[in-house]
Amino acid sequence: MMSALIRLLRAKTWPHRFSIFKRVLLVYAPLALLHWGAWYIFLGFHAANGIASLMGAPIQWSAGTLQVMQVIDIAAVVIIGPNVLRTFCLHFVSSNMHYYGDVELGNVIQQTQVLNPWWLWPLQAFCFNFG
Repeated sequence: MMSALIRLLRAKTWPHRFSIFKRVLLVYAPLALLHWGAWYIFLGFHAANGIASLMGAPIQWSAGTLQVMQVIDIAAVVIIGPNVLRTFCLHFVSSNMHYYGDVELGNVIQQTQVLNPWWLWPLQAFCFNFG
């Protein structure tokens, strides 16, 4: 999602931007847009509140905004946050599972390593011991 936004911002012409935007809508709509939109709203809202309170000037949000944020907070804690954590753990573990240095030519078994140091246990737990 973020890479699509970066590509959209880097596009030189409006037709190219429109084609990227159209492709994003076709690929991500509706669930991924809701998921990542709610996640970034959650992060932005709480970052703004945290920064404002550190500066000693808390933000007075409207009642409607606070009601919407109650729903987004519940969704972020129950569904979105765990999904983001699991996705991060899966990407981290799977990207570090394969290595190609110091491998005997043609021996595919040596290309995969078992990641079992103690500091990887939390990552293994959140990706259901995938690696």
